[in-house]
Amino acid sequence: MTSLTTEMGTSYGPELLVRLRGGRRRAQLEDCLRELVRDGTLAARSRMPSSRALAGDLGVSRRLVVDAYAQLLAEGYLISRQGAGTYVAAAGAVADGAPAPPRASAPQFDFFPGAPDLSAFPRTLWLSATREVLRTAPNDAFAYPDARGAPALRRALSAYLRRVRGVAVEPEAVVVCAGATQGLALLGRALADQGVDAIDVEDPGLPPHRAVLAYAVHVIPGTDHRAVYAEIQLPER
Repeated sequence: MTSLTTEMGTSYGPELLVRLRGGRRRAQLEDCLRELVRDGTLAARSRMPSSRALAGDLGVSRRLVVDAYAQLLAEGYLISRQGAGTYVAAAGAVADGAPAPPRASAPQFDFFPGAPDLSAFPRTLWLSATREVLRTAPNDAFAYPDARGAPALRRALSAYLRRVRGVAVEPEAVVVCAGATQGLALLGRALADQGVDAIDVEDPGLPPHRAVLAYAVHVIPGTDHRAVYAEIQLPER
């Protein structure tokens, strides 16, 4: 296997599992690299190790690797960019095989429930906020966080809920989740711990969400708008 580490530094190519035995080593190297491209192990447009790095890892002369690369360049498996290294050709992986299946076109409209407009994500503002936080955050902010979420974030969410939604909730009662799935899983377990053994959920609804809740409590799909209220006590830290 190539380590990609030489006396000159570290190559930017991928690690390759290449075994050469006695005999015609150049032909073996060509066959091995050709097969790695054909079967997709070396993906199109991925960068190859430099000839110096690969030669050092395999214990062969650099000229042998240069000649092997030149042969695969001539066959269309590799492409070379002046001053930028050697790459796997886009068409190389299917040069001797079946053509790649056509990529399915994305639908013009996506009506999946809960799917946001990803094009509206505020990339510039998010990047600016991330840079500011990384610049000003104390060192201990990068340690293992509170399992309920960063205290500063919970305080901000508590203030937002009070100001915008009219919900009076203390920061200690706010739990930040990684997503809806984790939130539903925690909710189901908390309800079960409080003695709730069955809950109603809206129908129609998302089956994955019902499946997550079903790990903890019995789920009853219904449309009669009944509700189960439970006061969940958070454990003391």
